[in-house]
Amino acid sequence: MLKKVLVLDNDQRILDVMQEALNYEAFDINTYDSTDDILDLIKKCKPNLLILDYILMT
Repeated sequence: MLKKVLVLDNDQRILDVMQEALNYEAFDINTYDSTDDILDLIKKCKPNLLILDYILMT
């Protein structure tokens, strides 16, 4: 079973790099550049790991 990773960052370049690197390592990855409710996103994706940009610009 693939481990699920959720990446949330407002910089698309960071998301692209993370997507490529984690796909290469055989992770099931979901990337998002924004969210109104992080808890709903976590419930939807059910990740094993959350990578979060701590300074999200709105």
